Amino acid sequence: MRTRLGAAAGLAAIALLLSGCTASGSGLDGEPVEVDFALPDAGSLTSLGDAGWSSGVMFAVDELIGMLPELAPLRDEIAADDAAFGQSVVESFGLDGSGLAQSLAGGGQSRPVRAISDGQVLGNVLVGGFAPDVVSAAMDQVDEGQLGDQDSVSENGQTVTRDEDGDVSVVLERESQAGGSGGTAHAAESVRYDGTFCPGPDGRFDAIVQTSRNATGTGSAGGASYQQDVRVEAVGVLGEDAAPESMDVTVSQRTTRTDAAGSTTAVATAQHADWASWGGGSGLAPGGNAPRKTEDSIGSSEDVAQLVTDGQSQGDAIALGLVSNLMRTWSDGGCVRIDTDAPARVQPKSTTDFTIRVLRKVTDTEVTGPLHLTLAGEHDVDPKESVSTGGFHYTAEKQGTTGELTIVATSRQGGAKLTHTFTTQAVYRVTGGWTGFAVDTTICGADVFSTPAWGLQLAAGGGGYAFSGSTIGMSYDGGDGHILGLQGSWTLAVDEDGAPSGIDAQVSGMEATGAGTTHPNVTPIVMQSIHFDITPSDDASACG
Repeated sequence: MRTRLGAAAGLAAIALLLSGCTASGSGLDGEPVEVDFALPDAGSLTSLGDAGWSSGVMFAVDELIGMLPELAPLRDEIAADDAAFGQSVVESFGLDGSGLAQSLAGGGQSRPVRAISDGQVLGNVLVGGFAPDVVSAAMDQVDEGQLGDQDSVSENGQTVTRDEDGDVSVVLERESQAGGSGGTAHAAESVRYDGTFCPGPDGRFDAIVQTSRNATGTGSAGGASYQQDVRVEAVGVLGEDAAPESMDVTVSQRTTRTDAAGSTTAVATAQHADWASWGGGSGLAPGGNAPRKTEDSIGSSEDVAQLVTDGQSQGDAIALGLVSNLMRTWSDGGCVRIDTDAPARVQPKSTTDFTIRVLRKVTDTEVTGPLHLTLAGEHDVDPKESVSTGGFHYTAEKQGTTGELTIVATSRQGGAKLTHTFTTQAVYRVTGGWTGFAVDTTICGADVFSTPAWGLQLAAGGGGYAFSGSTIGMSYDGGDGHILGLQGSWTLAVDEDGAPSGIDAQVSGMEATGAGTTHPNVTPIVMQSIHFDITPSDDASACG
């Protein structure tokens, strides 16, 4: 049970972080920059489920085109390259916006849009929101051996690196060049996901998203450039419930704009928000927490304010996505996984011992924290809450029933959920048969005996017994002229619990030796009794 920042509280905390609440203190020195941010309606992020990853470099390209309009015909080529790279990132890391959309949709709070388009807001939310998913997928790649013995692998502009502590960083970078009669344009993008997204035993996390977006070009009026660097960092400590006990978020940006006339505007600012629990903290909206300069700026106050609006607003959108999806990642198996040796099949009315282990991804070190077990079905599991990795027991009911066990693990290193289904399937050993033509075989589940057609093979080979409805048939061909054929009826005997205990059959037929010769010896067989014993078996190796 969450005792600190639960799911609903987490959304409230994010809303507070990005709302217009009055800051209780920015935690930063420097001259404040008075800017105005707009707040959109709550439905502005509804299309996230269909969205893909994007670096955000097209914002810099559009700013460049604003300074050199003759480069506008080159935009589609650069945008196509950017979209193709984004799709390759989605495919490489298996990204799906639907889960992120769910993380952001709850609560109906307003979201920061600033003075940029909805599409750009979505792109930046996704840059931050996909950060935990990319890191988690990279950790899975390490777990699956795709990194091998190497510390770093780079392909198609995507670099995955792991360190000795099991932390994984991902760098996604690309450059694009386009030219035409009007001039040339160059775009470069880099997104880095770094830090400790998945805490160690002390619960400390430090999740960092860094973006660099650069666009340069030349046209008839000369050269121009736009460079924007954003850094978002979330630092804090997870509690035993896999929810933050504390979290500080800092959004910083540095933007430089040089137009064709050689005039440069440059500014670096930052905002900081911190809180000890969801009930208190400071927001990033500038009405109560104005961005503060971290360096001396260059340019007019109006131009500086515009760059701050652009940089901080996009950084806040990244922060929104990052913080929202970190909550889901920590609680939903992004950092740890649950392993159990619980079997899929169990005997009726049996008690099965099994163990549960929670492991940190990449390092495979064991994680200690609360375990919560629930069971659906007419069964029992004990204990239902524990911090132990062993000593769990499942008690099954009668044949054909199932029990769905849900395991929820929480810890300072993250949480996870696993559903395991126990199927009560008895395993039986069937022995006996006509004298000299015995069977000794394993039957998986009592339902076999009620199927329309089933059979038992002779232990010595050469034939077997076939059951169809209430009819039994037996055939044997030894390959040496000795053949046997029987036909009759059968019934199934059950014990006091309704479990199968034996088969009784009445058969008649014929037996022949020297079959295939000119003088075979054929002997009629009048009605005879056949019995098979059915006993419980512990050998389920034949049951898959």
